[in-house]
Amino acid sequence: MEDKLNQIAIDVDNYQQTIWGAVTFVAIIHHNIKGIAYSYGKKLLPSDGEECTPDIAIYSTGTQYALIADLKRSLTKDDKIALIKLKELVRKYCQKLSNWPGQDSEIEIDNHDVILILPYTRAVEQKRIEEFIRDGGVPEGYKLSFFTYNPQDDVSRSICIERRYGDITYEELSKIFPLNDPKCPSREDLLPKISTVKFLDHPPPVSWTCYLLWELKLPESLGPKKPKFITVNADDL
Repeated sequence: MEDKLNQIAIDVDNYQQTIWGAVTFVAIIHHNIKGIAYSYGKKLLPSDGEECTPDIAIYSTGTQYALIADLKRSLTKDDKIALIKLKELVRKYCQKLSNWPGQDSEIEIDNHDVILILPYTRAVEQKRIEEFIRDGGVPEGYKLSFFTYNPQDDVSRSICIERRYGDITYEELSKIFPLNDPKCPSREDLLPKISTVKFLDHPPPVSWTCYLLWELKLPESLGPKKPKFITVNADDL
């Protein structure tokens, strides 16, 4: 039982760190580029096939530039499975999509950039991604790039986002994220933005949802040793 509880605690911490990484990435872009709309976990709709829910979708109304970013803890240690995951990433996101943030839901956009973001501890995945791109894994008209973020801890006072490999279509964004030049906004500056983002995935991990219920709802709803059922609207979280 103790091992299971420890794993749940690790899963909760990992998801929280992923949210920090996502918010930091968006905050850097939002601070430097005006007129962008963004969303977390918003459903994008292909002209045919199943809907997809990237962790981050960004659209610039001034330049008509769009990007999708997906955050993962890792690809995998197995090369074959990693290749399958990269192919699935491209299959889902490198196509015409509608329902972008800040746009009419019926307007389709293609040739957007796709960004894969992993923790900096998984920077070793870069070789796989380089080979995948060089071998023609990304359809013509699209660009895939690889970023990392460093999870925050009690020592670090900032979260860094770094572009490790790959090109970006929008020149201004390339200047914001030069290759191998981490951007590290203050953690305190990000706190107001962090507090508004609770989920990236639909559906979210059960362990994370239970953690939010405990942290945000149960203390104010339950007295000591008086458990009872409560109804919670997910939108309230």
